Amino acid sequence: MEIDHQDFMDQISDLPDHILHHIISFLSRRCAARTCILSKHWNYIWNSYPILEFPQYSIYPWRCYSSPEIRRGKFRDFIKIVDSSIKRFTPFKLRVERFYLEAGLDHDDDSMLPTMVDRWIEFAMKNGVREIGLLFDTRVTESRFYVLPETTFVTSSSSYVKYCATFHSLRKLTLARVHMSEKMMKDITRNCPEIHSLILLRCVGLKNLEISKVEKLEVVEVTPSGGIRELERVDIDAPKLRRFTFSTGFESDLPCSISLSPSHNLKVLALSECEIADDFFQMRNNLITFPLLEMLRISRCQMLRRIRMSAPRLRWFSLFACENIELIEMDAPTLSDFRLYVYRLPVLLLKNVPCRLKISYVFHSTIPADASWFLELRTFVGTLTQSTTLELKFYEDVEVSFDLQELQGAAIPPPLGVEHLILDLGLPIRTISKDQLATLIDGLLWSCHPKTISYDSCSCSKMQIMELLLEKLFNKENPECCNTFHIKCWCHYLKSAQILDSGGTKYEKLKDLEHFLDELLSPTKGFGSLHEKLLMFELEWDFGWW
Repeated sequence: MEIDHQDFMDQISDLPDHILHHIISFLSRRCAARTCILSKHWNYIWNSYPILEFPQYSIYPWRCYSSPEIRRGKFRDFIKIVDSSIKRFTPFKLRVERFYLEAGLDHDDDSMLPTMVDRWIEFAMKNGVREIGLLFDTRVTESRFYVLPETTFVTSSSSYVKYCATFHSLRKLTLARVHMSEKMMKDITRNCPEIHSLILLRCVGLKNLEISKVEKLEVVEVTPSGGIRELERVDIDAPKLRRFTFSTGFESDLPCSISLSPSHNLKVLALSECEIADDFFQMRNNLITFPLLEMLRISRCQMLRRIRMSAPRLRWFSLFACENIELIEMDAPTLSDFRLYVYRLPVLLLKNVPCRLKISYVFHSTIPADASWFLELRTFVGTLTQSTTLELKFYEDVEVSFDLQELQGAAIPPPLGVEHLILDLGLPIRTISKDQLATLIDGLLWSCHPKTISYDSCSCSKMQIMELLLEKLFNKENPECCNTFHIKCWCHYLKSAQILDSGGTKYEKLKDLEHFLDELLSPTKGFGSLHEKLLMFELEWDFGWW
């Protein structure tokens, strides 16, 4: 049998250069570099590859820097790799699609780096780079930044024609731990009209960030430096903006003020640790401010008290730790995920909201957990028209009292309930007495009337919670505790209860609670330890007494 040698011909190498470039884009840098030894043509393909990425700690992982001498040597080797790659690419006079540099600033001899980076950026700009990413890392000190030259995005009249095309080619700019000025930001927005993504991570030098009339800008992400709190104001006017995120990563006494012009294209908005006014989301001139908004995340914006918004396409809403929030009024017919993490119970006026609510309430020790507080919780639950998962978090020691007689004369709302109640007792509360814990459970059952209960607590509290729930839910036959009082406790409305474990087994009648607990904790019975056992209590209520 003759072998057709044409079956073994290299047909991949005959593909067009841009397809070969695309093929090696799926390889790691190390594997892609090895292709240069296959043939002269593959050597050309590698040297002319227009995506120039140089992540220092991927080329030389952090574990390689075991001593200062080795660290300096690896750092010099890294600079040589970048410089030689650029020198090999330069003669081809091709467009640079992407220039990405990730380098450390903690080296003893990193004084040579800024000069080299300046030159590399100039090379990329002259070659019509579409995307620039400059990320500088400091593993030892937070005080070092790369200073971006003022002239990077400036053209003189004599060189305008030569560099105009290169500025117009820039589509995406990412800077991390870079020192830049407000003038430089104006130069970027003025001289790079095609830019559609601007990402600033832990940069310094900006007191005011103003982006105005950049017609094609679609993405802006800003994360100020955690150690230097100098950014005071962000003002953005970009008609095609689709995504804006702002997060400092720290709480500041002087939060940054955010001004965002109405955008008919904005789909994702994430704001954290900043100052926004109550009218930020309100309609302006009878027009919805962000009609296409799909995702809204607000975190630690302590100036915010009221949210009033109409969001016809909103799908995901999250509000986290905004301590002064009082009111959320929302019309969101397409919402599929609604999450609150609050320190006080706000008024919720939700119209056309079809999804289940997930509300996490963190109890603060400055608020007395007495009958008035449980009444407030019951009133809040009564306003919820959507199916709700309510998670109550107790992270501080708390004194609990619950006496229904204290509520004589008070307006008691009807006994409505939540879908699921999660009781989370943090570590500081693990020393709570059994009587206090029993009182807490009584108050929560009276306030929330949950269909299901679960708990997420430290191991030493789990046993107490489970024992008390078992005693209260399965030992209450014909309660007579408050027959002579017009305000009834939760026992009068409980019709039945059962336990559902993580394996799907249901327990409806428990004649011997101690025997059940012994089996639950016995590894020989196949239940495993209580630490791994997930129990849910399913309750059925009958409000015919009301």
